[in-house]
Amino acid sequence: AEEVLKEMRTTLAAAGMDGGIDTTRAFVPGVRRGYALIPLTDDAGALPSAEISRVTTLLNAFKAGNHQTRDGAKIWITWSLPPETRRRSAFAGKVKRCAYEISAQAPRVDVEWRSGSVWVNDERVGSATAPPPPHANLVTLPSGSWVDLPMLSKVTQAPLETAKTRWGELSQRLR
Repeated sequence: AEEVLKEMRTTLAAAGMDGGIDTTRAFVPGVRRGYALIPLTDDAGALPSAEISRVTTLLNAFKAGNHQTRDGAKIWITWSLPPETRRRSAFAGKVKRCAYEISAQAPRVDVEWRSGSVWVNDERVGSATAPPPPHANLVTLPSGSWVDLPMLSKVTQAPLETAKTRWGELSQRLR
């Protein structure tokens, strides 16, 4: 962990970013992890939009520099998403995968990752945040996310039983 933190600080300094991002609270989230996390906010809340813009500019400049470790591995840098956002995205990904896997022809799928909402051929078939349509044929997860399997079946022209079976398999992998 100490080696990772040292290399992170050395790389940021070499990229001219050592004064741009405060690394005093940086940590490695495990004994043998090969990456570090740098908290940019305190426990109280979000960054102001000006700070988000400044950090985004720094991250983009770092990415453009194509930095590598001493061993020659590419170093990447990105924003980390909150766990709830990652859960919504994972849900949307499973709904999207289900649509593609049960359909005979590739459907047109639109996904709003942050909200976890999925549209297939212009019909909303699932969401982690939007209210469900007013009918009882929905599969609802403990998180409040829902998927409309009859609608998914209709818009993909797949048998409902196929949609139910495949969704049952995919939803087992959700946390």
